Amino acid sequence: MILTVTASPYLLSTNDLESTIDIGGANAMKQASTVAGGFGAGVANTLFLGGLETRSIFPSPEISHYLRLVKVSGLPHEFIQVAGPIPMHLTMRDPAGNETEFKDSPMPLDASQLAMLRDLVVRQAEEATWVLLGGQLPAIAPAAWFVDVVRSLTLYHSNVRVAIATTGAPLRAVIRQLAASQPDLLFLTGEDLEASCGMEPGVLRAAWRAGDSSMVVEAARTVIAKGISELLVTITRDEALLITGDHAYLSKFTGEPGKQGISWRESFVAGFLSAAEQGRSPEEQLTYAVAYANAPGSEWDNFVPTPDQVNTELVHTVEYR
Repeated sequence: MILTVTASPYLLSTNDLESTIDIGGANAMKQASTVAGGFGAGVANTLFLGGLETRSIFPSPEISHYLRLVKVSGLPHEFIQVAGPIPMHLTMRDPAGNETEFKDSPMPLDASQLAMLRDLVVRQAEEATWVLLGGQLPAIAPAAWFVDVVRSLTLYHSNVRVAIATTGAPLRAVIRQLAASQPDLLFLTGEDLEASCGMEPGVLRAAWRAGDSSMVVEAARTVIAKGISELLVTITRDEALLITGDHAYLSKFTGEPGKQGISWRESFVAGFLSAAEQGRSPEEQLTYAVAYANAPGSEWDNFVPTPDQVNTELVHTVEYR
């Protein structure tokens, strides 16, 4: 079972516009989807629709549209009751695929609620093979909250594998304390990798675009050397890198990316964990991740990608040598 944790949930409304967004004018929408958002929730929903055993954990008011959406979807879940409110994230997408986002501030939680959430994660991890910690943290949360959860999981569950997908201060806290608490898998963007290695913004992407993948691979290996088993780096939506032990794999999607109602990074993580849970090889895990990130979402499931929409034949994955 894959357990996902969302410390800062939100309602995600994705709206497709009929034309390029007109700031200050009226913009006609032709299609919209609303899902229970937050990194862990998006991953869990994608895994659930793919037939994987999963459970989503999050804070929420007992009476809320967020919880209603989760229940209607059938997604197995546990939550701690909080006052809320649930924030709203609005995404406006024009015909060319350009997205403009409007975001409320993260849900307010106090220290006791965060402790309750951590303890719920530890209890629910009893039957889990993977625990995913992802997304933003509430403003009150210390940057090292994910580190605290990893330590608690390590103390009580020696067999569970922990993956972290976050950015900013929480990610910096995780990397600073890798020697003390080691997640098994870390998801980074190319920008995160640059910041983690003290590089100037854009250096790695420029090298990658110039055909030099060695700089990205070596930068990733410096993070691996700090004490984690696997590192996944998303360069762009259709390009990614997996470092595991002494091996590195590069992957590229060669088709036309599809429209999704969740962040493509969430579907990327779901694809990877799905393949990992099924015991597939590292090369296949990366292939599934990139295929899921670019698959068209199912209209019947709020444009969340489902296995029938995922085409691994459009992904070219090679081992770096």
